[in-house]
Amino acid sequence: MTLSLGVAELDRGSPSVDRMLKTADERTYLAKRAGRNRVVAEDGTGVDLRAAS
Repeated sequence: MTLSLGVAELDRGSPSVDRMLKTADERTYLAKRAGRNRVVAEDGTGVDLRAAS
């Protein structure tokens, strides 16, 4: 089993919940393209979960 995640934050400065979900979705696809077992944050930084374990 593998895991690819996109992460976005909703705060007072965020335009909307819809925009936050769109950003998280976009980051999920970036994580999938970068390889298996990755997390990509809203700012585009990523983590390889295999290296973190």
